[in-house]
Amino acid sequence: MNELQNAILDVCKRLDEICKKYEIPYFIMGGTALGAIRHGGFIPWDDDIDVFMTPDSFEKFRTAVEMEGDENYHVDTVGLSDVYVEYAKFKKKNTTFIEKAYLDKNISHEIFVDIMLLRKLPNKKFTQNVIYKMSQMVSFLTISETGWTPKKPFHKFAKKLAKILPRKKIAKFLLKKLSKYENLTDFDNYCYFMSRVSKKQGIFRKEIFEQEYIPFEDTVLSAPKGIKEYLEIRYGDYMRLPPENKRVGEHAFFYDANNSFEKYISDFQAKYAVLSFRRNQSEEAQTVFETNGIEFQTDKVYPGGGSPTHIDDISYPLNAIYIRGNADIGEVVKVLTKLKIGEVCIFDIDETINKNSAEKLSKIIKKHAITTINIENLKKNLHGKL
Repeated sequence: MNELQNAILDVCKRLDEICKKYEIPYFIMGGTALGAIRHGGFIPWDDDIDVFMTPDSFEKFRTAVEMEGDENYHVDTVGLSDVYVEYAKFKKKNTTFIEKAYLDKNISHEIFVDIMLLRKLPNKKFTQNVIYKMSQMVSFLTISETGWTPKKPFHKFAKKLAKILPRKKIAKFLLKKLSKYENLTDFDNYCYFMSRVSKKQGIFRKEIFEQEYIPFEDTVLSAPKGIKEYLEIRYGDYMRLPPENKRVGEHAFFYDANNSFEKYISDFQAKYAVLSFRRNQSEEAQTVFETNGIEFQTDKVYPGGGSPTHIDDISYPLNAIYIRGNADIGEVVKVLTKLKIGEVCIFDIDETINKNSAEKLSKIIKKHAITTINIENLKKNLHGKL
């Protein structure tokens, strides 16, 4: 295990302790269940733990955490409704786990275990289809709140449409409708549709979810007795490894198991831009930048091409922009206009730009409250606290 995985497992061990004490069933799921069977613990490149609880079990768990009065842990619900829970996180205080998608959210960015809600599924096919569609809608409304970048034209249109809809009201209404099925006594299946899965990937016989403990790293965790059937439904040929380029963590780009996120979050939420000119700029352009308090440097710091990179091998999302002359300034203005919180743009400028271009660049930088900084100060701001 790496340092982050070890810290996440500690959080899960505490969750397990509470569940045992208060007799609350839970089940490892998703990549955690897959890792347990295929790797005997974490998938080597995984950076989270996921568990299932039924809504009833989750409410018991939330109450149990409060009764424990443990100052080191807390439950944080996630989604667009504070009343009807979509899913939740069991978090350890005084730690840091920063996800790019949630940088601009007013949340506690802490190391966590994800708690997904396993819901009862009525036997009628028509009702099942309705539940699937409602669940997918809630998932889409939630993901549209994050930094998710859709690729398909329809998804791009839908995300724009979602921005003008009353997302919280719609999500609350749909989750309320879903919650009414929790009182079912006659049902054959559980379902988990709150993700980008097909309907058949989210329906599981209720007999699968009898509880048993199985090995996971240096401990044992609660799993569905029918875990292999669950994995086959969810993943198909679950023992096959993905291509090497897919073997990457999906969540954290920065973590610290020993310090609170409050130590870092203000720096990570800042909008930074590094202006790097390969050649000396005209004196008029330099005067414009200096007058506007814009930092720049004349050595090349990025090879160009626009792909993400790292600073000193410490992961941080960077957007590189290679300016080959005055004509490219218009494109830079477009990118800066769309610059979201927590992203860094490095402008690697290969030609001398004139006064007019410098003024355009300065104007847009000031308009969007972007902090220009040289590369050395950027490293100090982002990583000097380590």
